[in-house]
Amino acid sequence: MSIMDVPPLRAASHFAADTAESAAHAAPGLLVQRIRQLEAEAESLSVNLAATYEEISLLHRIAQNLKISKSDEELGRVALEWMQEVLPAQALAIQLVPVDEEESLLTKKTRTNHVLLSLGPCPVDSEEFTRLMAHLGLTAASRPRVVNCGATDDPGWPFPAIRQMIAVPMAEGQNLFGWLAAFNHSQDREFGTVEASLMNSVGAILGIHSGNLELYRQQSELLAGVVRALTSAIDAKDPYTCGHSDRVARVAVRIAEELGFEGDAINTIYLSGLLHDIGKIGISDAVLRKPGKLTDPEYEHIKTHVEIGHRILVDLKKLDDVLPVVLYHHESWNGQGYPRQLPAEEIPLAARIVAVADSFDAMGSDRPYRKRMSDERIDEILQSGAGKQWDPQVVDAFFRARDDIRRIVG
Repeated sequence: MSIMDVPPLRAASHFAADTAESAAHAAPGLLVQRIRQLEAEAESLSVNLAATYEEISLLHRIAQNLKISKSDEELGRVALEWMQEVLPAQALAIQLVPVDEEESLLTKKTRTNHVLLSLGPCPVDSEEFTRLMAHLGLTAASRPRVVNCGATDDPGWPFPAIRQMIAVPMAEGQNLFGWLAAFNHSQDREFGTVEASLMNSVGAILGIHSGNLELYRQQSELLAGVVRALTSAIDAKDPYTCGHSDRVARVAVRIAEELGFEGDAINTIYLSGLLHDIGKIGISDAVLRKPGKLTDPEYEHIKTHVEIGHRILVDLKKLDDVLPVVLYHHESWNGQGYPRQLPAEEIPLAARIVAVADSFDAMGSDRPYRKRMSDERIDEILQSGAGKQWDPQVVDAFFRARDDIRRIVG
């Protein structure tokens, strides 16, 4: 029953008048019966008001937590804890369905398998939960399904540990994101419409939240597609550096992890590694592929790739955190790099990380003007350049992760 369904309470004076009138015209036995009837109505009304208040309070608390930064798993766990306070169920559970077939380093963590969240002694595991929903024939458009002992006492009921249950979809339109279920009434009674209505409201909120997260993920995937296209354009521009950007991105991520980076910061490092050389699209092929030493004018020309890359990406607001890396990854710890001659910690940390990863991969790859260097020579150059060309703490992190990095680059 919603608030709008609750009948208004009669004023105390009206009640007193009714009682007085009844006393004057009715036998004492009828008066007692009427009083008891009114007391029962008041008690029922009080129970309904309390249930409605609890429902509104619960929905408000969940709605207050609808933040795009909160995953559906996080919100689901919070919802289960709060529902446990108002639902007479021995166990509550949410099963989240997969949203993609594989994870991508370019986007936030993607769910690729069923995930079961539960509170209390859940009578089914994730696989059984999936079979249960299929047995009930539920879809994204299904109304709440209430199952009580009339159905579960049947010899053909395949889930003997479940005596009573409610199941509702977590969906937005036709998009199904999971299921919300309550199992086994805490007093071994039947579940009814009150509990089903509450769960349906919670399921709708969780479904909308999951839908918003999915929309955000799809936007991220679109950005990831743009990044991959740009990276392919770099590789096509210079066959000698084909795969360089991907290797730099992965090595930079490993160094960043060693330095304590996580979450969105790791994603930014990865994107930065992929796009650090995007400005080379604007550099002459003759200079990029020249087999000999560059002349001073040619070297000045190739140095412009950092500013060209910055101009290419500057209007993509979702790449704002990547721009400093694209612009400053050739700055040096001693202030003798380019384009701004920034010293030491004035260089953004992400740019310092990508600088080490970039130099490592460049030294370990064949170029038109030389063959790749040996691992020993690369280590020697990095160690001698720490505190001069590169941030010494980043170089230390590189060597701590050296074995992993060798596996990354193959």
